[in-house]
Amino acid sequence: MTSGPAAPAGGVRRYALPAAALLGSGALSTLCLVLLTSNRLRVISAGDSIFVTLFVQWQMLGLTIAKVGIDSVVFAVLAGTSGLRPELHQVWTRVVLPLSLAFGLASLYSFGVAGAIVCALSAAIDSWSAAQVAWRGARQEFRRVVMANLLNYPLFFGSLFAFSAAGWPGKATILGCFLASSIARGAYLRLLPVEGTPARISVTYEVGAQQGLNFLLFRGDQMFLGAVGISLFVGSQLEIGQLLFLARFPEIASSVAVALGALFIPALFVDTPGSIRTVLARWRITALRAVLCLVALLASYGLFLLFWKGPPLAAAMLPPFVLAALMVVPANAMTYSMLRGGYTRSLVRNLLLSLSLGGGCLALATHAGSVVLLAWSVPVQMTAFVLICATLPWTPHRPLHA
Repeated sequence: MTSGPAAPAGGVRRYALPAAALLGSGALSTLCLVLLTSNRLRVISAGDSIFVTLFVQWQMLGLTIAKVGIDSVVFAVLAGTSGLRPELHQVWTRVVLPLSLAFGLASLYSFGVAGAIVCALSAAIDSWSAAQVAWRGARQEFRRVVMANLLNYPLFFGSLFAFSAAGWPGKATILGCFLASSIARGAYLRLLPVEGTPARISVTYEVGAQQGLNFLLFRGDQMFLGAVGISLFVGSQLEIGQLLFLARFPEIASSVAVALGALFIPALFVDTPGSIRTVLARWRITALRAVLCLVALLASYGLFLLFWKGPPLAAAMLPPFVLAALMVVPANAMTYSMLRGGYTRSLVRNLLLSLSLGGGCLALATHAGSVVLLAWSVPVQMTAFVLICATLPWTPHRPLHA
């Protein structure tokens, strides 16, 4: 986890508005997905709502894989430096572009030719844009970062709702609006003045693999539905709609954890594991604190459920997403600790082991045709990840910095 330059003394007001705007852009996108999946926003059909949600999640996975951590590297390397700018041509042509094309081919089965083209183009464009946004953020050009972020998902949802309200709904409109928003953000960033000496950015596939696997750890159920699974649950559209709505709750918890992570995640750093008891002692988890956290989480969950508008939610669908939300902070703390210590290979190993258990849940869900079992896949693999990280040795130790 990286952090930018510290704000100067007395500079809270200077950074309060940009920070609020940066969080507001992501919050607006999350709110749109919540309203779509809760049936409270009836601008598009229920089928199109499911398509939008699955397509957005699928494209996020492709972007995470294609950009192989470029944005994180750019921010870490260039934060606090005013005379450098990222040189991305080599990494974009040799790494990002081939991965984007491969992702497009992988999207053919679920989203057709048009969807595959949009997936490939948007992954390539958004990878470059994400690196540029990271650089502008490292330079504390907050207004430009905010503008770029508004041209991403907020522009997509705004244009989609406008076209749908005008009588042009459908998958073609969804794909067109999505690609147009990616092009708009890329064009805006391309037209901004560029200053500084080029600094060549290099990344490793190891870090890229970790980011992709980490994405699957939190959203594997939706990726499964987006890739091949939705056709395996014929007649379960209502349950799938409920799953996609309830899945927003742990995603909100994850977004909050990422936004506020700089304040508390470093305090949860674990140097070396050993046992679950050792980790709990390091995190200072007491019975009282655990109960208070659970009560606060359940209260938040209850408020979130008020957004739902439709047939009563199945009681069996509710528990998995509480557990997933509960595992967000421990999973992020373990990931942070292993990355900070340079245990990238062990982290990838732990992710693969955890995802294999989640894959077992997906196999059982597919065999039984049960959306409820599908909903348990993510909390099972997240819990397994925390337990595996707390017990298995972290080797080899290879620092990521000198």
